[in-house]
Amino acid sequence: LQPLTATFGDKRLDQINPFGIERYMMERKTAGKATATINRELACLKSLFTSAMAWGRATTNPVKQVKLYKLNNGRIRYLTNEEQMALLSQCSLKLRTLILMAADTGFRAGELQALRWGDVSFKNNTITVQGENAKNGETRTNPMTARLSLALQTWMAQTGSGDADFVIGKYSYRTAFENARKKAGLGEDVVFHTLRHTYIS
Repeated sequence: LQPLTATFGDKRLDQINPFGIERYMMERKTAGKATATINRELACLKSLFTSAMAWGRATTNPVKQVKLYKLNNGRIRYLTNEEQMALLSQCSLKLRTLILMAADTGFRAGELQALRWGDVSFKNNTITVQGENAKNGETRTNPMTARLSLALQTWMAQTGSGDADFVIGKYSYRTAFENARKKAGLGEDVVFHTLRHTYIS
C-alpha cells in the first residue's frame, strides 16, 4: 500500500486511469523493483477497486485494462542452507523463530501466526495447523526438525507455554524481514513465501 499511496493517494478514484497505472509500473521498474513486486502492488490496487465498485464508490476498475508484467517462472526461488544461515544471523529471536517455523513446516504466514502452543507437541515432535486457520480448511500435522524444536523451546522460555497462548500471534514482520534480508545480502526475489518454497524443495 505504501508505494501505491505515494502515487495515487491524493487522487480521486475517477482520476486513476490505465495510463497513470502504466506510468506507475514504469517508474517502479526504473526504480529497480522486481516485476513480481510490481504485479503484487497492482493486484492490491485491483482489489481495492473491486471493493470500491461493490460499495458503489467506483463504476470501473482501470487495473483490468492494464497488462501485468509477464513473470519468468522457470525457477522457483528457495534458500540454500548457506542463505538460510545468513538470513537467520540477522534476525531477532522472534523473527528467527517465525522464519524457522516457515522454512521447516511449509506453513503459510497466516497459519503460523494462528498457531497456539497446544498445536505444538514436543512429546510427539509434531506441529499442527488447525483446519479453521488453514487456507484449504484442512488440518495438517508436520514433524518438527531438531532445530525447530530447539527454537520453539527457546522461544517458549521467553514467552510462556499455556496451550491457549499464541506461539507468535499477530506480528507485522514484513519490515523486519526485509531489513534482515538486506543485511544478509539477499535479493528482493527473496520474500517470506520463499520459505515455503524452501521447505517444499
